[in-house]
Amino acid sequence: MSVAVVDFGSFALGQAVPSAHEMKRLSTEIEQAFSQLGFVYLKNTGIKDEQVFEAMDICRKFFLLPKDIKQQYARSKDSDIPCHGWIDFQTESLNPTELNDLKEAFNVTSLSSTDVRSQNSH
Repeated sequence: MSVAVVDFGSFALGQAVPSAHEMKRLSTEIEQAFSQLGFVYLKNTGIKDEQVFEAMDICRKFFLLPKDIKQQYARSKDSDIPCHGWIDFQTESLNPTELNDLKEAFNVTSLSSTDVRSQNSH
């Protein structure tokens, strides 16, 4: 199985708002990629390669840190932003008939006070 390649050009940084047809196309392609494999490669995003490499380097350095340091950034259900932060190794599978993946993660949500208030009101 190969990773789906989705053209993000209609939604790239600096582009006008895409049409409803383009929104439907993109959402369908991404939904299929995530439900079938769990990964997608977006091309024509408008994000420079250097920015991607810098973000990947930051991530690599974070995940190489000792557990006690990463624990300081752990997700907390008691937090105002419970879906933001580091998660220790756990198993997960998108397909119950396949083997689970062992992974750790750092989930990111908006940290603006407006977004935190709106998340808490739901």
